[in-house]
Amino acid sequence: MLRNIIVFLAISLLLPFGLKCQISSNTAWVGGIKTNPDSYIRIDISEQSGKISGTLDIPSEAIAQVRISSLIYGDSIQFEAVLNGDSSQWKGRLDTDKIDGKVIRESGSNEFHLIRLAEDHVCEKALIGDYIFESGNYVSIFHMSQGDEPAALTYWNSEDGRLASIARIGKDSFIVGPGVGELYPVEIKIFVKKDTLLLVERDHKVKAYRICLYNKEEVTYSSNITNLAGELKIPNLTHPLPAVILIHGSGAGTRDQLELISRFFVRIGYAVLTFDKQGCGESGGDWRKTGFNGLAHDVLAGVKFLKTMSCIDTNRIGLWGISQGGYVAVMAGHMSSDVNFIISHSGPGVSPREQEKFMLNSIMERYGIIQNDRDSVLNTYDLMYDFNKSINGKRTLDSALVRLVKLDHLIPFLPPSSEQLTFENLYQSQPLGDPGWFLHLNPDFDPLNYYRKLNCPILVIFGKNDFTIPVKTSTQKIREKLIQNGHNSFSIEILDSLGHGLLLTHKENSFTYEKPHRIDNTYFNIISSWLLMNNK
Repeated sequence: MLRNIIVFLAISLLLPFGLKCQISSNTAWVGGIKTNPDSYIRIDISEQSGKISGTLDIPSEAIAQVRISSLIYGDSIQFEAVLNGDSSQWKGRLDTDKIDGKVIRESGSNEFHLIRLAEDHVCEKALIGDYIFESGNYVSIFHMSQGDEPAALTYWNSEDGRLASIARIGKDSFIVGPGVGELYPVEIKIFVKKDTLLLVERDHKVKAYRICLYNKEEVTYSSNITNLAGELKIPNLTHPLPAVILIHGSGAGTRDQLELISRFFVRIGYAVLTFDKQGCGESGGDWRKTGFNGLAHDVLAGVKFLKTMSCIDTNRIGLWGISQGGYVAVMAGHMSSDVNFIISHSGPGVSPREQEKFMLNSIMERYGIIQNDRDSVLNTYDLMYDFNKSINGKRTLDSALVRLVKLDHLIPFLPPSSEQLTFENLYQSQPLGDPGWFLHLNPDFDPLNYYRKLNCPILVIFGKNDFTIPVKTSTQKIREKLIQNGHNSFSIEILDSLGHGLLLTHKENSFTYEKPHRIDNTYFNIISSWLLMNNK
């Protein structure tokens, strides 16, 4: 199904160190195929009631949690696994905390290398925090998640913009991988001594020292008929402080999803409110049954909450929203004069229908589908978005699919039949994104209606390489609408290095990211400078 392709292409505590940590009986190994540096692999071995089992992940091949069989695990490791329909045999020799071996697949044989992780959440919490280099730049270590998935330990260096996964391999030693979700090949080793980090990258060594930039509070507040839970970070600066509320994109989302951007705002002196989306984390409600109006009211409930805090400058409260969160931020700003500024990151200037079809067309084009076939597929999506609006909607959709399902090269891109378009089926099969968005959101929602009466300053940022939204069209429409309505405090920026998110895209393939993963610091500089001018 297309939604699986989209997920594949798309794939955010001041405790003493030196803790004596117990290593779990479950063991994780990470590594890669030596001939292919992009083939990150992870093997998880677990023992229950004397029985050993395991799973295998190879993200670059969209292989996740594949059960391994015929497992032998001791001084050596040996197992079999079916990977995307092909059989494979793995054999390796254990040497302390490393495994070297060979994998045999139908395409040939390759050597692989693995290192053992010593996962322990208590030790991870001891590492979490902000650290400062002698240069004045920071490195932050925090938990960050995708959607409603468990948060993973993440490393962010403000000096070079590097963003990557981090994991413990020893009592006081950690490794940093080449990117988010990848721990191999190892890029940096970190050694911990009390409140000091020693970072080793090849022959270069540098120290960073723990610093406390903010205090945080767990908070709850009411929004319409449900309660929302979140976290308020308050910088250790003179009060009252300006504040920003961070707004998720589509799909599930917890406060951890926005941890990276929240730390940036703290560093420039802003109090930051992040919250769990309805039905996620500790919040009530259900985002899968909430429309744009409800999402905007959730944000405004956060504004109302911040206005009760004595540490907050109530005349300097604003919003930052990414993707669908850009829609929501503009809508909330339209609804309330209590919103003093808006930063919309990759917020489309077109309807959800137009945006989705643009993305689908981009993906099909990348896979070499000719325009006539792409148009036929896109027509079926129009029928899917509208299938429940008329008596004949289901029959019309299914009739259009009958011919196209006979074309093998189009099958991965086709929407489900009307029989499969149920709430339960759509949300059971995809953990990320919002496969049933058209069931609870208006496909023809026009964001420009909300730019029309927007009075507060707004910064709109797009990535030139964003294949998910029509950047040129969005930019043109938003600018025209703001000028038409006499708005004189807006700025629109297009960054050549970015796609839909914050990571630098590959120079030759905008569907992938540069390695190691990095954030373009130009992005943060633009926001900092704009806020200095527009949120005084």
